[in-house]
Amino acid sequence: MIKKSLCWGLMATSLYFVWGCSEFKNEQAAGAETAQAEVEDAMTAASEAEPSTDADGEVNNNYEDAGDVSPIEQLVEGVPIDVTFPVNTSMSQIHDRLAYDIVIQSKVDSIVINNVTINRGNNCNINDYSRDKYLPANLKFGRYTRLSIDCDVNYIREVEVETNLGNYKFDQFVQR
Repeated sequence: MIKKSLCWGLMATSLYFVWGCSEFKNEQAAGAETAQAEVEDAMTAASEAEPSTDADGEVNNNYEDAGDVSPIEQLVEGVPIDVTFPVNTSMSQIHDRLAYDIVIQSKVDSIVINNVTINRGNNCNINDYSRDKYLPANLKFGRYTRLSIDCDVNYIREVEVETNLGNYKFDQFVQR
């Protein structure tokens, strides 16, 4: 009697797990279909867009080849970089106040950081030495560039990073 109950219990548990796994797989498939639909919509919108013209009425061809990086992969992956603001301990000790750096880290196989603008160039800048020495920066996945800044991180409202894959603005920062 106990063997029979144990066997039926084991069988019911197995069926429950199989059913749960199939539901999870269905949810994953639905998410993939949604992402593919968004990519197709974006590609359609891009192909239907009118080419921009300059003041003379000529077509503006400011297209820059991104190399072997697929724009569709970038669209699906999202923003290809992260921006953080760690404390620069050596500069903090020298100036006897907190000094910060901006760290830009790659989340894709290859990216070139050409320029960084903080607060649209107002009241907060990248240190000239850092800009001259470390930009442009060729980054592979997981690599980063660390640049000294001349302001308190609490006053940063916007950071624009210019890359070979496009320009990215960051305006949501966690205040510590």
